[in-house]
Order: sequence, then structure tokens, then C-alpha cells
Amino acid sequence: MDLLDEKEKEIMDKEIEDFQNQFYKTHGIHLLVSYRVKSMKSLNVTISELDTMIKDDAKEYYPELVAVHPNFTREKTRNGMLVTYRQILHYLARESGYTLTYIAKYCGFHHASVIHGCKTVDDYLIIKDKKVVEIFNRIKNEIKNRYGYDGYVQHDFRKRAES
Repeated sequence: MDLLDEKEKEIMDKEIEDFQNQFYKTHGIHLLVSYRVKSMKSLNVTISELDTMIKDDAKEYYPELVAVHPNFTREKTRNGMLVTYRQILHYLARESGYTLTYIAKYCGFHHASVIHGCKTVDDYLIIKDKKVVEIFNRIKNEIKNRYGYDGYVQHDFRKRAES
């Protein structure tokens, strides 16, 4: 079942395209627009399910690291890849509606570490860091597979604006 009917999608697409074109004309910057038609909060993803998805992905792609740090989402490790996975857990848990305090308690960290992790993932996603985007997309796809939807719709009208 679609969350928006075709008429609503057409209207939204047109409004987004008009805004993007006007923004480009005014500022010379192409926009990639993302919007949420449904929050991850409504998916009822538990933090332990997110934790499991993160650990399963890490086991598949970095088994040698997980063998040394099997509980890496809840322990302090300075291994960059495991830290990235843990920060993605923080980010997705926050997106799912969990409070900073709850995430921090679950993972055994201070809430400031969770804030830092969320900001770090957000920054990496903005600059399209290859590894972070790969991991993030795999986890988001797993969420889609389990729950049927991840909450995001993206529109990139650059090709139309340039023509």
C-alpha cells in the first residue's frame, strides 16, 4: 500500500522540482531533496533489533574485527570501522525515536558520545563517505526488508534542471 496516492506524488514532485529550479537559479546550487512521509518511529523498530542488524552486518563484512570485539556496540573500542558501526546504531536509534539518554544507557556510553556519533554519521552521509553510505544503506535495506518501509523518499532533479 502506497503512503501517498499518485495525484499527491505528482503535486509534491512538481512543487519540489519548482523549488529546486528556483534555488538553482538564485544560488547556483543543485539540491538533493529528501523528505519523510512516514517516521521510522512508526515502524516500532527496537534498539535491540537495530543492534542485531548492525552486528550481523559487521560479522558478514568484517568477521575478523567482530571476532576480537563481539560486543562492539556496547564496548569501548578505537577500531575505526567498529566505531562507525556503533555510531550508525546511535543514529538509527535516534531516528527511531529513542532518547539520547536511553541510547547511551543501552550502549553503555555517555549521552554526549551518542550526540557525537549521530552528528558524525550525519556529516559522513552529507559528504557521501563511501564506507559509511554503504553500511548505512545495507542497514536501511535490512529495515526495509523486515518492515516494508524505512521512511525516506529522495528526489534528485539535477538532470532536469540542467537541461
